[in-house]
Amino acid sequence: MTARIGVSGPASQPVFAFTSEPGLPQDEILSRVLFQKPSGNLSPFQALQLANAVSSLTGSGDAFERLRKSLGVDSLDIGTSASGGPTVGVTRAINDRISIGAKTGAKPEDSGVSVDFDVSRYIRLQAGVDASGGSSIGIGAEWEYR
Repeated sequence: MTARIGVSGPASQPVFAFTSEPGLPQDEILSRVLFQKPSGNLSPFQALQLANAVSSLTGSGDAFERLRKSLGVDSLDIGTSASGGPTVGVTRAINDRISIGAKTGAKPEDSGVSVDFDVSRYIRLQAGVDASGGSSIGIGAEWEYR
């Protein structure tokens, strides 16, 4: 399959159009672009992500963004753990340098809390504790290229 993504309109309100060879519906094209598989083979969480992507790109609104704002958090993540179970996580910035996160999943090791501390613009300390008592600490470096 060959997919084409057309972008038109002003930068403040772009309009996306998806076409393909052979011709497929827009949600099917997006499924194959995002997940490299047909929409019928998606997990329930991938299907939810696909529905959200379709609604945001077609201009009908972003359900996750509305939910995130209603919860008063900076980040809302729905996904799967390393073991394949569902996870839901939220993050909230306490100030410019510290953020707190909570994540819940099907297994105790998939649930826990975390703290991120930005030491500098590029360096971050990260610590976490999961519901089974496991803990982690790390340091990360991040650069954004534009």
